[in-house]
Amino acid sequence: VIAIVGFLGCFGALKQNSGMLLVYAIVLGVVILVQLVAGILAFIYSDEAGEFAREGMQKGLRDYGLSASLTEGVDWVQTHLKCCGVDDHLDWTKTSVAYYWVAMLGNRNDAPDSCCVDFRSGCGEGRATSGFNLYEQDCYRALYDAVLDRGMIMGLLGVGVVVVELVTMLLAYKIREITNEEVKKEKK
Repeated sequence: VIAIVGFLGCFGALKQNSGMLLVYAIVLGVVILVQLVAGILAFIYSDEAGEFAREGMQKGLRDYGLSASLTEGVDWVQTHLKCCGVDDHLDWTKTSVAYYWVAMLGNRNDAPDSCCVDFRSGCGEGRATSGFNLYEQDCYRALYDAVLDRGMIMGLLGVGVVVVELVTMLLAYKIREITNEEVKKEKK
């Protein structure tokens, strides 16, 4: 779709085809409206998105150790955000939260090594209850803060993209007008 829209704008301007430029401007206007609606909905439903993220993180802890990709994902989050558990390091001791880790693998007092401040193999063994040498920050709050910190940048980038698209749409419309005037002069 993007390639077709780009082709319409580029080829329409190159060949001074007013029909293509009009279609390009209309499609770009629709894209801008969709982006604005998406941005407004994201703002309105940001609380629900936070709850959705929490549920996803809880599912990740519940099934930790069950699949390699899920385990790697949870480990990546904990390592890069310097956090441990969804709510705290004690999540790793609760069967209701980290079911597979605790009930199936028998890690009742262990935290994954990705929770360790000083990472090394086996560093989380026997530390989930005490929290010694484990990240203190919970992962839900760490992720929330990371998104919030970058939210202003994402918002400004979104506004910048919409401004560029508006200018492009207006230029396409103006080129269309100029092309129509030139065609009228040639017919006279």
